[in-house]
Order: sequence, then C-alpha cells, then structure tokens
Amino acid sequence: MQVKLGINAGFAINRFPEPEVWIRIVGEELGLRYVQFVADLLNPFLPYRVIERQIDKIRELAEKYNVRIDTTFTSMFTRVNHLMHPDPLIREAWFQWFKDFFAMSAQLGARGAGSHFGIMTVTDLENPQRKKEVTEIAINLWQQLSLFASDLGFEFLMNIISVHALLENAMPMQLANAKINPEITKGFLLPLLSDQMPMGNRNTSCEKP
Repeated sequence: MQVKLGINAGFAINRFPEPEVWIRIVGEELGLRYVQFVADLLNPFLPYRVIERQIDKIRELAEKYNVRIDTTFTSMFTRVNHLMHPDPLIREAWFQWFKDFFAMSAQLGARGAGSHFGIMTVTDLENPQRKKEVTEIAINLWQQLSLFASDLGFEFLMNIISVHALLENAMPMQLANAKINPEITKGFLLPLLSDQMPMGNRNTSCEKP
C-alpha cells in the first residue's frame, strides 16, 4: 500500500493566509507535495471576483512550488450545523454553499472534498421524530451533492463524525475496513469516505444533569 504524505492547510488560518506564504511553507520548508485546502482560507461566501483572483493565485503558486491541492475540507470557522440546521432556508443556503465550495475545489484541482456530515441541535437530538426527519433530510442533501460532485469530476466525498450531536454514530465507517450501512449510503453516486474520530475525554453528552 502506497501512502502519500501531505498536510491540512488549517495551520495557515489567520497565521499565514497569504497563498505565497503557506504554499511556500508546504512545498519548500516542509518539502511536501500534497495539501488539503480548507474553506477558512477562501470562503465561498466571498464575492466571486475575490474567489476567482485567489484561485488563480493559488494555482500559480502551487505549480511554482510543486504542490498539489489534493482534497479540500471545511475547518474551524466553517464547522457549523450546515445540512442539519433546523431552519430550511438556512439549510438551503448551506446546500448552495457546498456546491460553490465543490466547484471552487474542482478549479483548484482537487479530486475530492468533504466536511462533517452535519451538526444536529440539542433540541432536535432529544426529539426522536425530529432527529429522524433531520437525519433523512441531511442524507438526501448529501446524495444530491454527490451527483453534483460527480459531474465536477470528483472521485469521492469525505465525511467525519466526531461527536454524538453530529449524527450520533449513524454514519458508516468506510475507513478501517468497517461495514457500510446501506440505508445511508444508497443513492450516493460517489464513494463516501467516512470515519469516526475518537471521543477521548470530551464532554459530548447531551443528557440533562
């Protein structure tokens, strides 16, 4: 099995937001050829002219330092409810945000992109009916995104589950040779690479004291 070493660009948020700086660090100082770009460095909510200018700059510098934008992912400031937001209009806005993020990622040359599956509110999590509804909505929206991503030429999408409120273990762990839940993954045109991060000692319980 061949393993390619790369780095998540989250280290550059706020500290090294300039493409000419963080790309040089990756390619020259660290000697790495692969990077996972993060949305916090170029948020799709920004004006189109800003995004286009930054994309051109990143691509030019990536070629200069022999660095490949292999995948893209959300990060600290874009870690919100997304497709599990209780308000349908806000949920719709994040759905469009992901389409814009995927389109931007494709322009950067990424072969895949991802995020956490969605963050459910405590109110919805504690209501069995709402929990079921919100989960089904999120699954359907990710299925639609997989179709959109496939048309962009992506090879896969990625999801990470880290705490109970993010879907309470409902997502499959396709990594580590775990079994895939067909009820969740059916309808996805692209492979959905998922993993569950260790809970550690985090206080993730939503139970009332």
